[in-house]
Amino acid sequence: MIDRKPNREITDQEELQYVLERSKILRLGLCADNEPYVVPMNYGIGEGCLYLHSSQKGKKADMLRANPRVCFEMETDVALIEADAPCGFTMRFRSIVGYGTAAFLENAEEKLAGLKIIMAHYSDTTFKDGDFLEKALAKTAVIRLDIESMRGAKHGWNG
Repeated sequence: MIDRKPNREITDQEELQYVLERSKILRLGLCADNEPYVVPMNYGIGEGCLYLHSSQKGKKADMLRANPRVCFEMETDVALIEADAPCGFTMRFRSIVGYGTAAFLENAEEKLAGLKIIMAHYSDTTFKDGDFLEKALAKTAVIRLDIESMRGAKHGWNG
């Protein structure tokens, strides 16, 4: 893990926040019945948590209900660094790996607030409650991922 190359660890909270804000996809790691599963997801950033959305049904929802403990990964500023020799190639990146517990939000107001936070991550538009269709909201699962820990790493970036 990062301990092997401590010079790559991101310790600055502002730089961790930068990675959270700049990344576009979160990869969610789940495990239930000794079966691992990783799925890319959109997300929004809350206070000490992330918000995700999903269908109410399906493999991801079933696994989260069976085991709410999750791992997540995201990265930004990714670029290939080429070299003359094959083993000299590397990647420039900033990334985060974190752990937490997922909870399905049941209250309509909480679900709406979570969806607005997700939309704020991807759009400068401020959406109102009425912009979210009740029928779609009823079928959508909104998940709060309470972050318990996260560590950042980077390579090829100064500062």
